Amino acid sequence: MRVPERQYRRNAEHALADAVTAWQGETARVITPELVREVAAVGPVGSCAERFAELAEAGATDVMIGLLSADPKRLMHRITESLLPLITGD
Repeated sequence: MRVPERQYRRNAEHALADAVTAWQGETARVITPELVREVAAVGPVGSCAERFAELAEAGATDVMIGLLSADPKRLMHRITESLLPLITGD
């Protein structure tokens, strides 16, 4: 089932804001949405899978997953249930 564009953008914006807030809470450095976009795969599952594919194409062989979320348990569940099958082909 395809997510409507408006809802997709809202989900992406929420994921980005959640990541910025979570990371900012762990550091004295100023964390901006632009910085998060530059160094992280954040947003809906499809966008994250595309980001991992870009990293692999650029030669990355290892990635680190940080749970930048106010609800890391929910995020880990989402990663294992939805994202990993997309990027591993399982």
